[in-house]
Amino acid sequence: MKPDIIPIVIGLSLCSASAILFYIWCKTKDRENDATKSPATNSKKNTKVECVISNNVVPLVAGRGGANIKSIEGRTSTQVKFKAKDDKNQICEIIGKLDNVRKAAELIKELALPPPNLTEEILVPQSAYGKIVGRCGEVLQEICRKSQAKVYIDSGDRNEADMRRLCITGTRAHVNMAKQLIEEKIRIDKESRENAQVKREPRGNVKAIVAPETSPATTTSAADAIQPTREKLSSNIIEGQLEVFVSAVASPSRFWIQLHGKQSKELDELTASMTEYYETGDNKNLHKIKDPYLGQIVAAMFKYDSKWYRAEIVGILPNDYNPRDVILDLYFVDFGDSEYVQPNEVFELRTDFLTLRFQAIECFLANVKPKCNDDLWDPEAISRFEELTHGK
Repeated sequence: MKPDIIPIVIGLSLCSASAILFYIWCKTKDRENDATKSPATNSKKNTKVECVISNNVVPLVAGRGGANIKSIEGRTSTQVKFKAKDDKNQICEIIGKLDNVRKAAELIKELALPPPNLTEEILVPQSAYGKIVGRCGEVLQEICRKSQAKVYIDSGDRNEADMRRLCITGTRAHVNMAKQLIEEKIRIDKESRENAQVKREPRGNVKAIVAPETSPATTTSAADAIQPTREKLSSNIIEGQLEVFVSAVASPSRFWIQLHGKQSKELDELTASMTEYYETGDNKNLHKIKDPYLGQIVAAMFKYDSKWYRAEIVGILPNDYNPRDVILDLYFVDFGDSEYVQPNEVFELRTDFLTLRFQAIECFLANVKPKCNDDLWDPEAISRFEELTHGK
């Protein structure tokens, strides 16, 4: 007698576009004989279940080298096989006792459904904010792309003065990957900060001086003052050597130096004076900037050594993570390096702090080009060049 097909409901919910579709049958040799047999006898018969599974889900179900399937077979005493159905789906056959088949089907469903999302909050050093976000948020977008997690930086709420809160949303694997990438940026930031300690050290034995008493005339906005000229290399120097200090490096085609001499001591004295002056809250309030503009010369703290320097606003960039805010791109006019800061982290420069020429001189190595590309330097070449010259 031709076997009948009897549908059996196992109660598997479908809750995603990639969820597996279950078509379950119980094949018996003789429907009439089954009706006369006891439930105990029926429970000993093998049941065959066929599950239609999308091709993009099969690897999740099968596991590496079929490890998941072998585990399910061992745990449920069933046989699980795959065979092609069409271009988009495969059929998964489960054979065994009815209760065991149900358990196996539940385990396969769990593997086929995407894992649940979770959200974790972590605190990162405020000093690493620029490294994690990047220009216009490009670094943070790259972290999201690589980890497939969503990462949000709370720009307004800081639990501690030197910490920033991050929220990471995704599966456990995605969250762990995002945390790994963020920790790498924090490590790079820490190394940069340690190197910066050398970069910002005075080039001579200079004693810090006390900032002079400020009068109404000297608190005038630096925007109304005549900006000093930038230091230059003399065109009369054709032969011989010139003693300089390499203060910042982007590549062998772009780095900055300072002339070593009297102005070195003057710059160190200026840094000490600015640091003492702008560490006072009342002085900061006196020099708050309401509307920063391109080209404005300001006072800004270099976060890696907590000292204050002269800087120029060379970019006002949108903040992709807080549309109400912008990010300022600062160029430190005496050293040549750059940093991204919030608008409330810069202040008007006191007029008398403009008397010294801007010390950073941009340079390049003559007749030296990258080996493989006229414009792009290999990171190893840049690191080696920086190792040989930076801070020397």
